[in-house]
Amino acid sequence: MYEDIEYAASFGFASVGTNNGHDGVYGDAFLHNPDVIEDYAYRAVHTGVVVGKDVTRSFYGTPHTKSYFLSCSAGGRSGFKEAQDFPEDFNGIIAGAPAINFNNITSWSCSFLPTTGPVD
Repeated sequence: MYEDIEYAASFGFASVGTNNGHDGVYGDAFLHNPDVIEDYAYRAVHTGVVVGKDVTRSFYGTPHTKSYFLSCSAGGRSGFKEAQDFPEDFNGIIAGAPAINFNNITSWSCSFLPTTGPVD
């Protein structure tokens, strides 16, 4: 995430990133916790957009003129969700390889990764 923020900032853009409200690779935090699920599904990105625009306005003393979204995989899925639920958040969205079919992706990871083991 930080390298993406640095990349956008290197071109003079104010940039914001989130972890969708979830740190780590385990899903324990999601069990019986609908707020965490909503954060991961959509709320964390929208909140990051709202806060990022407020911080940018406070820092520069003027509101932004354009706002763009660029992400891939789970972030690509977030881009689709932003376009659907909060179309006013961005002037443009680039959502690469969106992980839309989340149930199948998760089940594939659960069966494939234990067989192959971690990358390290």
